[in-house]
Amino acid sequence: MSVVADLFDFAKRVIKKLIAPLARIEWLAGPVRRHFYFLDFISLEDAVRDGKNARNARVLVPAQRVTFAFPESDSFVSRARLYREGWFDRPDILVCEIPEAYLYVDKGIVCTRDLEVIYDIESRRFLFKNDAYKKPFAVRMGIVKRLSGLYSSINYLAAGNHYHWTIDCLSKIHSLAQYEPRARVTLIMPDTMGPVHRESLDCLLPANFRVEYHSSKEWLRLETFLMPSLVSGFYNGFLPVEYYDSIRLPVFRRFQLSATPAPKLRLYISRRGTRFRSVLNEDAVMALLQPYGFQKIELDKLSFREQVELFHQAEILVGPSGAGFNLLVYCGKIPVVVLHPNQVPDNYFHTMAQGLGQSYHYVLHHGGHDDHIEADLPALKKVLETELGLRPDSK
Repeated sequence: MSVVADLFDFAKRVIKKLIAPLARIEWLAGPVRRHFYFLDFISLEDAVRDGKNARNARVLVPAQRVTFAFPESDSFVSRARLYREGWFDRPDILVCEIPEAYLYVDKGIVCTRDLEVIYDIESRRFLFKNDAYKKPFAVRMGIVKRLSGLYSSINYLAAGNHYHWTIDCLSKIHSLAQYEPRARVTLIMPDTMGPVHRESLDCLLPANFRVEYHSSKEWLRLETFLMPSLVSGFYNGFLPVEYYDSIRLPVFRRFQLSATPAPKLRLYISRRGTRFRSVLNEDAVMALLQPYGFQKIELDKLSFREQVELFHQAEILVGPSGAGFNLLVYCGKIPVVVLHPNQVPDNYFHTMAQGLGQSYHYVLHHGGHDDHIEADLPALKKVLETELGLRPDSK
């Protein structure tokens, strides 16, 4: 089996050498791309280091070791999937230019002019676990439209998930604005984006930026593409504070909300009817929570503005682990209680809460990562009363 794999890798390298130069010849480009696929992958860091297909890189936040929690005082740290010592090494946060870049609009896939897919630490895991992209020849390029000018995109493979949209995508707007504060920049986004994505992007858009919505299945060749690095990290929502502010403060201004949240609502985030991690005994959970002053919200029934206005007033949040906790960015320094379906929970919301100065509380269960949850009511009650100091009918 290893011999076959070695032969395949050798064949791939030979084909790359033969095909990549042809793909850059305009009159051959169409036929070549209609019959061949991605040829290789390259990390953003390697592309910058090599300098062949990335130029004018500017570091906005230098690499550093970030300590976000201490295992001796935060029990979640030692139980979590990653970062069990309470720190991580964040690489440089940067922006660079990719000349003659290819962009697959639907997934935000960016290729060099040599048809190498550029990835970062977070998009890599989606690239290589997704059947459509993990193979060496994966997506047929078809017709490619050329556009002149300065372009970028904050779309990527997981942008449809609200957590990844907020933390991984919207955070890049600040990097792009710092890199290019004056020249006209056009953001290319798919025309399949939903209203919450569009409205949140519109709130953050700098004055010198505009958005063009293109067919999601379109391939573009862009004269100059501004490539922002990932601001967050692998299963990690901890951002520099100025990046959180770059997301929430423009939204607060647009909706005429105070810059400082005004907590007064105790909210339970329902995932009823979702494919993953809904609470099977939600009625019993609400019967437990209501005497403590909680009300249930269903985010899919609310506009983006309604969501922000609610979370701006949140005093305590409770809910099953899910993308709705992206809205923590619009909350103050409040307690958060997350129901995790398994015993080794992901770090997304814990790291995010630490970055926002929020206290993170949790209840673990004995299912799989995406299983529905039969909530442990005694454990939840213990968190409310022992850790948060709540009493029934205390509000």
